[in-house]
Amino acid sequence: MEQKKKAPAGFLGFLGAHGQGKAIRNASIANGVFKVVGYIALVYLFNTSGAIATTILCDVIYLMVMLYYYYKFTNKPTQNE
Repeated sequence: MEQKKKAPAGFLGFLGAHGQGKAIRNASIANGVFKVVGYIALVYLFNTSGAIATTILCDVIYLMVMLYYYYKFTNKPTQNE
């Protein structure tokens, strides 16, 4: 039986594998809070367009925050330097 190939986890999987679960958790909680607030406020003001804008905005911000944590972790000086 052939096994399914998993998609590469990318930088998020890298952070998780290197003990950066706290950064992932904090970014996910903030993302959830912003989505709830955005869905309430923007959907009330702009209907479906507000929901679309909230989703896109929150996903882009989440990506930027995770990239920040990734670069922050990978650019740490090592003990040998």
